[in-house]
Amino acid sequence: MHEKQINAIRGTEDYVVPGSNQYVQLPYNYENVYSNGQGEYLLTNDQLYDPNTDPNLNGSWQSMKVRP
Repeated sequence: MHEKQINAIRGTEDYVVPGSNQYVQLPYNYENVYSNGQGEYLLTNDQLYDPNTDPNLNGSWQSMKVRP
């Protein structure tokens, strides 16, 4: 509970890193958060954007979920 309050003050949320039990703190005001598994994260509010179809990005991007 205390962590949630601190995150609210900082404007962050804890996201689970795909394929692991680790998490990372990222800004909370984005609808979609992706990771390529290489420590890079993509945050967007565009519901139709798929980073796996973007020719400017390399790798496989997975959707991230908020830590329970």
